[in-house]
Amino acid sequence: MSATALASTSAAAFFGSPPLPPPPAPPTAAYARQWLYALALASLMSWRGRRKGSLSRDGAAAAFAVGLVSCAASVRLGLTLIAFFVTASRLTKVGAARKRELEDGHTEGGNRNWVQVAANGALGTLLAAAYHASTRARGAAPEQPLDAAALPLETALQAAYLCHYAACNADTWASELGVLSAAKPRLVTAPWRHVPPGTNGGVSALGNAASAAGGLLIGAVFWGLGALLVGEEDAAAAPAQWPLVVLGAAAGALGSLIDSLLGATLQYSGWCSKKQLVVNAPTDTSTRICGYDVLTNSQVNFLASVITSAAGALAATRLF
Repeated sequence: MSATALASTSAAAFFGSPPLPPPPAPPTAAYARQWLYALALASLMSWRGRRKGSLSRDGAAAAFAVGLVSCAASVRLGLTLIAFFVTASRLTKVGAARKRELEDGHTEGGNRNWVQVAANGALGTLLAAAYHASTRARGAAPEQPLDAAALPLETALQAAYLCHYAACNADTWASELGVLSAAKPRLVTAPWRHVPPGTNGGVSALGNAASAAGGLLIGAVFWGLGALLVGEEDAAAAPAQWPLVVLGAAAGALGSLIDSLLGATLQYSGWCSKKQLVVNAPTDTSTRICGYDVLTNSQVNFLASVITSAAGALAATRLF
């Protein structure tokens, strides 16, 4: 018996009250292993992104920070992030020659800088940090099921995290594949109106399908990892977790819709007669197609993910 437990038992015997259980010892070794795993995986992710041209130098540094926090919070959160990063990086290279003709300032492989990484990763990092703090404060395992009755905070944080990356992945898939559609896109705020490929707020059947598929993938990955990693007792006591797949698909569709609406109204799109393509800032040689020069693409992405994450956390209270 430890000194703390002995003292508690002795005091209880003397005063005639039931003994108090000793406070649980923090699983220091488990936390240390988790952080080592996080350090290794975040380093690999940022190094690979830099080597493949998916990240700039400052983008790789930002990706390391994003990956470190998510991987330290839980294996499930970390691998969900990596699923987004890997698929988004691969799709950026699909149809690169065609994208160079359609997109102003297109860079091979993406070469995302820290601003773009932050737009897609800042909210997820904050959610992961809050989840890590919550599980550690009560000495719980990092892998937890979604259960709004028993674990309201951790359920909301995990659902928001899932929906954040489902929205980010859906937007990336829709942007990278939708621009290659043979059919001319239509403006989301005026669906009877055709717009040039690359117009903010332009949607197509291919882009819509890609956004739903991108969100569905993140939902399936999150659900599958939970089935593998959550303890048997915790899983048995929790509600069914398969709605995570549906939640991911819905978040992808919603996030892309919000992104398109914001892009069509608060982000400038104009046709440049000199470059013969769509530009995202007014110039002397551009004619406005839609939207006003209020938000940048990164700001639109961030706002869309915030709204989708909040909706996902609210939906989780009903689903789980």
